Amino acid sequence: MSAKKTADFQKPFLILNSPSYRAERFIDINSVVRQNIPSTYYVRADYELGKRLEPNRRLPHSAQFEEFRRRLQSGWTLISDGTERVCSEILELSQAIAEALGYICRANLYITPSGVRGFPPHYDAHDVLVLHLHGTKVWKVANEQVRVPRRNELSPPDLEMDSECQTIFTLRPGDILYIPKGFPHVVDNTSDGVGAQLTFACASIHLEDIVLQCIAERLKQSDPYSRNFPYRGSADDLAVARESILSIAVPFSDSEIDAAIKKVRRNHSFQMDHHTTQDLLGRTGQGD
Repeated sequence: MSAKKTADFQKPFLILNSPSYRAERFIDINSVVRQNIPSTYYVRADYELGKRLEPNRRLPHSAQFEEFRRRLQSGWTLISDGTERVCSEILELSQAIAEALGYICRANLYITPSGVRGFPPHYDAHDVLVLHLHGTKVWKVANEQVRVPRRNELSPPDLEMDSECQTIFTLRPGDILYIPKGFPHVVDNTSDGVGAQLTFACASIHLEDIVLQCIAERLKQSDPYSRNFPYRGSADDLAVARESILSIAVPFSDSEIDAAIKKVRRNHSFQMDHHTTQDLLGRTGQGD
């Protein structure tokens, strides 16, 4: 059986759904937040570049939920991480997306008040698939990828978007937007009320991870690499260092590569299971 190919879409695209479709029919937003209180927090674009804030976690969940409601009414965006852990419908969607794209996906819920921009312009280090749930949001997405970001790469805090080189997508309930990693974007809620969407963080394994794992395993199996190198090495020390480095360049066997791929997959899956949005986005303040 041939291996499943990972999807590699090059440009953002929008899928318009039927006007009669309403995603909130099968996803109860209030229920998801109530069940996911420990992984919910709030941010605001004009507050220290979207610095993450949390309620008093020692309070009962009911009191924390009321704090979220007050913050939402005061212009803060709510983010609920890893919602597939508390909602079977979202879990099914996440698993279906992962199977179709060949990625590991985690679903995060974003709820933004009317007339609010939750985050400053930024790009993500992973692909993003958005399912709009409620209200209307306008996404401004750059026409070109600024770069192919490496894992956990930070989007510059002062990133600017050229209004002449962007596409505007208006999302309503049931619409789906796909944005590959590295495309700057910014989102505004233009609804009279709150706007909400599920954002699936679609993270793939990088070839860099496999190469580094191959090198790491080879280093572990060779004693010479564990020897000390003097701060001011002599000519003999430099010669030994060059010889050791060149020895790593010997072609890796198929078994070494296979073992590295298996280990990277295990590590990647574990990290996705245990990390929050903040870990996936690379720094506090990036998201949608």
